Amino acid sequence: MVLYNGEEPWTAPLTLAELIEPVHESAEFRVRRARCHYAVDRLRPVEGVVSGVFLMEQVESLAELESVVEDLEGLVDDRELEQDIALLVSNVLG
Repeated sequence: MVLYNGEEPWTAPLTLAELIEPVHESAEFRVRRARCHYAVDRLRPVEGVVSGVFLMEQVESLAELESVVEDLEGLVDDRELEQDIALLVSNVLG
């Protein structure tokens, strides 16, 4: 599973079938695939670290960023993850 939230479109293959050549011409297999794009309003309220990080990258004001960080404070209990989120905040602030 890949979670991608970059500005540029994702260009890597989206299915396992695109990465593996069939052993036989008639061989067919299916891979379950889901593609989602979450709008900011669907990421609120922040209920998990992933939604918080995705939302943090889309905020448009310092007040919105502070709100997301406050929401994340109650969800993160790992020191390394806290440091990673702090680095992300500094990158968002630019």
